[in-house]
Amino acid sequence: YTVMGIVVLSVAMVFNKVRLPEIRHEEDSLNTNVTSNSKGLWGHSLFIVGLLALFGYEISEISINSFFINYVVDDEIYDDAVFLYDGWQVQVNDDISENVNLEEFSLPVAKRGDRVQYQRNMPASDIMAPCLRIYTSHCTAQVYLDNELIYSFGCERNAKGEMIGGGYHWISLPDNFQNKTLTIIYVACENNKFANLQVPVLQSGENAVADFLKEYRVVVYIGVFLIIFGCASFLMAVLLAYIQKELHNLLWISLFSFCVGLWNISSTGVIQVMSSDYYKNALFEYMSLYLGTIPILLFFWEVKKEHKGLRKFFGGLLIANVVFPVMAVVLHVLNVVHICAMLSVFYIILACDIAWGIFISVRKVKSQQSHEKLLLVGIGGLSAFVIADLILFNFEKFGSNLNIPNIKCLSSLGALFLIICLIASYCSKIIANYFSKAEREILEKLAYSDSLTGLSNRQRFDHEIENLRENESPYVMIVFDLNNLKY
Repeated sequence: YTVMGIVVLSVAMVFNKVRLPEIRHEEDSLNTNVTSNSKGLWGHSLFIVGLLALFGYEISEISINSFFINYVVDDEIYDDAVFLYDGWQVQVNDDISENVNLEEFSLPVAKRGDRVQYQRNMPASDIMAPCLRIYTSHCTAQVYLDNELIYSFGCERNAKGEMIGGGYHWISLPDNFQNKTLTIIYVACENNKFANLQVPVLQSGENAVADFLKEYRVVVYIGVFLIIFGCASFLMAVLLAYIQKELHNLLWISLFSFCVGLWNISSTGVIQVMSSDYYKNALFEYMSLYLGTIPILLFFWEVKKEHKGLRKFFGGLLIANVVFPVMAVVLHVLNVVHICAMLSVFYIILACDIAWGIFISVRKVKSQQSHEKLLLVGIGGLSAFVIADLILFNFEKFGSNLNIPNIKCLSSLGALFLIICLIASYCSKIIANYFSKAEREILEKLAYSDSLTGLSNRQRFDHEIENLRENESPYVMIVFDLNNLKY
């Protein structure tokens, strides 16, 4: 950070000495008599607002990370935990399997109403403030110790036919839990929502949250960064969008960043550190996922000015992306179809969106628009990460358990890569437009002013008279002669 600070300050000192051209943002600069001039860096309002937004972003990030740093300051994870891998009796509906190792065991794909029961003796352990961590995915859970119910989740909502969500559960255990019979009963509430469940963990309640955040530290960092960046850039884009139309694209990038960050911490269960409402967390997960494609499509809004066929296809794709989450919410509220059951439809729309983004990027790259190359790289990277994530997810779901922390939420890494490419592409485009405007103003000044005196020339006079006549504006002309003007 010290080296980065020195580099940034050095660059800032250099730019502080550079005289930057003042760009007029009116569409027809010929109608103004403001001459192009140069002024210092602190004289640019966009720089001041951007600096304030960056300062607010850094304050927010430091504040939130100062909270999480309490849990992730060391690398020791689950040093006192016991993973309950083996010795289970597993009953799936009427089928019973004995002495099962959960790392090697695969369940059939669950259908709504399927019942799965795990049972084994608790180990002898001297863990202080013991608790049991289990994971549910759209299924009810009941936990017994020697046939005594100690925890129940989702049964009431499931009886009403409502979605219950899922996530991690930390269940407090009595101090005399040793050698008692542990029974966990899951009942599936949705079709095809789980085939394998995570291994239960016996750990100390004092270290439960810390161990969890250490395990998901990468997810925490990425999610927090995307959410804070999305909020900060959104505020800056809203404040400055009326000045520069190019900032509209920054608005779409910020909304996409916020949606991906929220989905990132919701889908992995990290949001449970801040909210223990499993149903609302599930809504956050699916709505942020369903809405996240809309800002990316709006990033390609300029395509509507191009070929008529592309404009129609883009319009249809945008309508599908907007209508789908609205219909999903309506059907969910009416309790016709739960929002989590519409993932297959979303995957189809997502595949069309990715194909569209790749096609447009390739088309623009071929048309010699160099800043679109970064966009193509970003969409390609996102596609690769999403495909890898889906393959690993389905392999784990329908194949066997993959207890590899590094493959969690690859899609969020792909989204982060895409956002970086979007920002780089956007900055490249802004810089190109900036120099283009500066060059156009210089050429206009040369064309409409006298090089010796700096006064407007005959060509500027004809242009102004033509505008007055076209607008039928009243005007007065004064003609006078200056003696001895030329030597």
